[in-house]
Amino acid sequence: MPAVTTLAFYREPQTVDSFLRERPKSLLALRAACRQEIDAVLVVLREIELDYLHPHETQEDFIRENLFTFKRLMMAGGIREIRKTFDIENMMESLNSLGTESIKYTESMQKVRQLQKHVGDFLPEKFTPFNERLTKVMQCLRKYCLSFYRGTTQRSPDKYLDTPFKYEQKRLELTTRMQKIIMGLTEKFFVFGSVGLGLQGFSYNVQQLARRVGCGEISLLLLLPEACEQVREACQLLNNWIELDKEYVENLGNDLVGIELEQSSASRKYQEEYTKMVQLKHRQAAILKRIDAYEKELPDFQQKKKHVGRRHHLALVEMKKCEYHLHRAKTVLGDIKRHPETFFTEEEMQRAKLESTLELKRQKTIFPKISKKVEITESIVKHCAQRDSEHEADKRAAMELQFQIDKSSRIVAALQEKLERSTRYEKVLRHIFTLKQSPSSMKKIFHNLQMDDRLQNSLIKERSVSPTLMLAPEIEEYTLGNPIQMACRVVAKAIEQDWFRLYFQLPFYPPRGQVDLDADVDRINKRLVRGNRQELATEMLATWRRLHTRANVEALKEALGRIGRQDLSQRVDAHLARRLHVQASQQRSMQSMTTARQQDAVRTYTSLPAL
Repeated sequence: MPAVTTLAFYREPQTVDSFLRERPKSLLALRAACRQEIDAVLVVLREIELDYLHPHETQEDFIRENLFTFKRLMMAGGIREIRKTFDIENMMESLNSLGTESIKYTESMQKVRQLQKHVGDFLPEKFTPFNERLTKVMQCLRKYCLSFYRGTTQRSPDKYLDTPFKYEQKRLELTTRMQKIIMGLTEKFFVFGSVGLGLQGFSYNVQQLARRVGCGEISLLLLLPEACEQVREACQLLNNWIELDKEYVENLGNDLVGIELEQSSASRKYQEEYTKMVQLKHRQAAILKRIDAYEKELPDFQQKKKHVGRRHHLALVEMKKCEYHLHRAKTVLGDIKRHPETFFTEEEMQRAKLESTLELKRQKTIFPKISKKVEITESIVKHCAQRDSEHEADKRAAMELQFQIDKSSRIVAALQEKLERSTRYEKVLRHIFTLKQSPSSMKKIFHNLQMDDRLQNSLIKERSVSPTLMLAPEIEEYTLGNPIQMACRVVAKAIEQDWFRLYFQLPFYPPRGQVDLDADVDRINKRLVRGNRQELATEMLATWRRLHTRANVEALKEALGRIGRQDLSQRVDAHLARRLHVQASQQRSMQSMTTARQQDAVRTYTSLPAL
């Protein structure tokens, strides 16, 4: 057989039979070949029906035409139903036992015999090839029209994989139904010939036809409609499978578009919420700065407030004394004016009047000064009380802002997790979509090659290890890098959404302000907008080590303690202890190897013959 060139391979039309020896050109070529085979099966089925039926005659007309003959013979032979071949033989024996009366049934008996022969011999021979042809189509669809879904079909997966999950379920359902139809296509002919076949053994449409015509007790007349119905149902299922596979590709594309829109919306919400969180932190930082300044001045302020309170109290006492003396001087002058007879002499009265007048003038002179002093001290007391109330309001505002910041950080973490999750599933769907459309998938399936290596490589990030240092994974983690590098790896793996809180608590030398820290966090988020939390934390710690010239493990542990992550500090300590243990074990191994070599050298030297 001459070799087929590539150009000839793509020019020649493919059929279902050709898929046994060569791969399909594409998924479209496979669908076209399967549809062509299904149409050919329906054409052959119609030819078989025409062998039994007259032109423009339906199966119902055929049954009605033969129904009177069967019922006439059954009534004459005393047979109530024909469920199997033995019932026909029994009816024929009963009619033959009638003697001369059986002559009038001869023509009807010959017609029944001819129909029985067709059903028993001709129909199974005609419908058996349908099994082979439908099985080939089903095997091609089952082999090449894959969902590439690797999850379980017992429970519903994540919403992003709903389309592959439903298609895989539908594939399994169609396969089960097709196998059932193919197995039962010619089986009913043999069941009728042996154990018998009742009305319940036929399909729903054939049962309705039997009830409509009134031939439910004559199974022989229903075998042809049943076989035709089963073939048409199988062809319809295969056509549905082809359409379902075509819609599957379209639905995958729509899902990818939906995921991209969802990612865009989530990214926009993430940026808005993160900006809101940064603004809240700025406001909180300003309030905390005022609170810190107040608390630093608090001892002096308390002393000043105490001193001002004492001065205010003394000023009020002086003011009350001045008011008392004013009132007393006015009272004395009034008494002199109203009751001059109380004085013994005029001179005594004038002296009392002069003293009271002078006292009144003196008190009126000092009263404004005392009032001014009271006003000043009272304003200072009010100012102190206002500062106290402002301090309490700042504390309440800081607590409220902290609550909003925590709420916003939870929203940011949830949006970030949603972005990571949608990105992960987008890779899976995009890989499935690529496999479904790629012509190379047909080649891989035909040659039984692995299909999901690329998916695993795209989802699993392989670790790169130096070829000169090949260690076991559990040893490599504790030996590669210095202590601060190892501590940063440990923290980055488990810090989760607290990475930016840790960055704000880390020390910097030279010092960096709050604006610079916020700019650093914004830059990290923009660079790794679709990165997971471990990548963000790794970039954050790398930035800290680059900007802080005195980065060490103790500074990192102190910052972890300030954000309440003592568990990570303990984990860092455990890894450091494990690192020391591994290094000590390696040193002991090296020393033992060196000692053994030295001993071997000494033994070799002492074993040499003396010169």
